[in-house]
Amino acid sequence: LMRTKIPHIRLRLVPRIRDEGRDLDHILQLAKDLSVDDLITVDGPFPLERMPEIMREADLGIYPANIDCHMDVALSLKIPEMLSVGLPVIATRLTVLEDLYGEECIAFTNDRDPQAFADKVIELFRSPELRERMVIAGRKRSKELDWTVQYRAYLNVIRELLGEPGA
Repeated sequence: LMRTKIPHIRLRLVPRIRDEGRDLDHILQLAKDLSVDDLITVDGPFPLERMPEIMREADLGIYPANIDCHMDVALSLKIPEMLSVGLPVIATRLTVLEDLYGEECIAFTNDRDPQAFADKVIELFRSPELRERMVIAGRKRSKELDWTVQYRAYLNVIRELLGEPGA
């Protein structure tokens, strides 16, 4: 859906372990069946410490989750990682992502709708200004959600529950 509208488009997959398993095999077979396997590369695995550098090499981060009762509330750490390194992100519209990040940080799309996903990628490709706004908003929100900030908020909640003065 995007190949003719975005020159040189590529999907780079970086699995955690070599020969990731059936899911990766399924993706690669599906790509072959759809005649888009020439657009996909599989690299790595790489040491965890290299992931920020590898993420910065990308133009766009994607998180195409299938919505279910678990995924709708479970935060994948890939989202804050991608946002904190300055990647614009396209993700399935999940409650957890809407609540934590919102439309200004993430370009949302519906699950199981390839056309909507492709349209969103093309929109971001054609709008460097939108990507830049998302990057700025994503980095700002990442700082607000940083553990050092959240630790203090959590500690204050505990102190308040214990009835400590000045909580």
